[in-house]
Amino acid sequence: MQSLCVWLFPFFAGLCHAELTRELSREAERLGLSSALGLSWNMALQVSALALLLALPPLLSAQGAGLPSSSRPKTPEKCKAPETKDTRVQFALEQQFYSQGDSVKWSCPAGYRPSPPVIRCTRWRNQSVWSGTAACTGVCTTAGNWPPSVSAASARTEFVVGERVLVTCRPEQYEGRPAWMQCTETAGRVEWDTSHVGCVEKCPRPQWDPRLRFVPDRPFYGQNEQTTLSCPGGSQPSPSVIRCVRQGQTWSYWARWDRGTSLPTTGNVTCPGMCNDWVRQVDFDPAQTEFGVGAEGRVTCRQQFQQNSFNVTCRETASGLFEWELGAHKCLREAQAPQRGGLAVAVAVPVVLVLLAAGALLSSSSV
Repeated sequence: MQSLCVWLFPFFAGLCHAELTRELSREAERLGLSSALGLSWNMALQVSALALLLALPPLLSAQGAGLPSSSRPKTPEKCKAPETKDTRVQFALEQQFYSQGDSVKWSCPAGYRPSPPVIRCTRWRNQSVWSGTAACTGVCTTAGNWPPSVSAASARTEFVVGERVLVTCRPEQYEGRPAWMQCTETAGRVEWDTSHVGCVEKCPRPQWDPRLRFVPDRPFYGQNEQTTLSCPGGSQPSPSVIRCVRQGQTWSYWARWDRGTSLPTTGNVTCPGMCNDWVRQVDFDPAQTEFGVGAEGRVTCRQQFQQNSFNVTCRETASGLFEWELGAHKCLREAQAPQRGGLAVAVAVPVVLVLLAAGALLSSSSV
């Protein structure tokens, strides 16, 4: 009872006082003090018990022996600053301890994302712990080394290391079969494995002579598709038909057919330079059908016109046409307006020239 009284004194002080008085009285009787001292001894016992009870609480508090540990209220422990073995994690910690409910974020290098995105200080059983472990996870995106030749049906833009995505070749510009790409990590570098992608670019519309016309005309042509070339005024370039041919599974090129064989089209295809249709209707000496820019010819007016001979020069106009420059010379009928259609070339210039699209000269020879 005495030990119980010590524990319960803050709640039952009166009971404890009476119990201590009785304990002291029994001890006095055992020693023969009670009969000798009489009433004064009983009063002394009560005063001593009261003094002991009054001194007991501070003594118990100082010794940390108040209420039992299971009954004392505890202050919640805090979480220590989080730690991780992932060397890529970059914390921006502002304190060493965190209360329950506090959260911590971190950053990762390029190509990586925090995983999980945040951790919180929580209570588990009788301890304060973090809800997870800070780490950085490799992520592939639709940027980086994502091939421009493919597209994915998935609307996602990020894929973690190990995930795969099915891609198809962009039909407007590329040809090929669907393939799987996987997000991989090698030596700290996160990128797509594109080894199974085999998209081949179609043949783009040739950027040759701007006067060329294409039928059909579109920005890209698929394998074995062909297009016919023509020039203003009905003239035909050489070659006049080209076909898109694929070289293995790597690239495509324009080719022309020659005796059943596909030959690559080299250089620029151009429209021939010709000076006015009337030039074709006269005889040349020596005979030729094309005159390049700068070529000269000797013109003699026909019999129905006044006899006159002069030189003319082939020129390219600002609009890209080729015309003969007559200067002030004209063939005149008697009492009629000048007629250009009556010109005839008696003797060709002593230089034979062949014209390219931009008016460049391919070859020249002297007669």
